[in-house]
Amino acid sequence: MNKLRNISVLAIFSMFPFSHASAYQNVVGVAVGSQGYAVNYNRENFRLSIAFDDFSAGLDLLWNMEWAGNFGGYSYTGAVWVDDPLKEWGIKTGLGIAAPMGSTNMEMYAEYGPVWYGKNRSDIEFEGSVGVRFAF
Repeated sequence: MNKLRNISVLAIFSMFPFSHASAYQNVVGVAVGSQGYAVNYNRENFRLSIAFDDFSAGLDLLWNMEWAGNFGGYSYTGAVWVDDPLKEWGIKTGLGIAAPMGSTNMEMYAEYGPVWYGKNRSDIEFEGSVGVRFAF
C-alpha cells in the first residue's frame, strides 16, 4: 500500500503544466537541506549539484511553471548518486519556488520532492532544501 501511495505522488508531480523555456541562464547557489550543505550550478535548463554531509552528486532538468507567476516557480527531474551502499542511485522529481532578493541578481529558493532510491533496497524518500542563488 505504501508503494502505491509513493507511485501516485510521483505521477501527480509529473502532471503539472510546464514550459520548456529556460528556468535559469547561469546561476551558482548554496543550499542546506536533506543531503546537508550543497553547492549547485545551473546552466539554462540543467543543474549540477554536489552535497557534502552525505556526499552526493546530481544532475537535473529544470522547467518553468507557467501558473506560478512572479515567484519563479519551477519543477525538476533528474538523477542523483549518493555515497551510501544502501541507496546509491536515485531518480528524483519535485517542485521549487524562488523569490528575488530586492533589485540584486540574487534569489532565495526552496524546493521539495520525492527521490526513488535503488540498489540494495528500493525506497522513496521526500527531500528538500532552501538556499540562495546568484545569477550571472
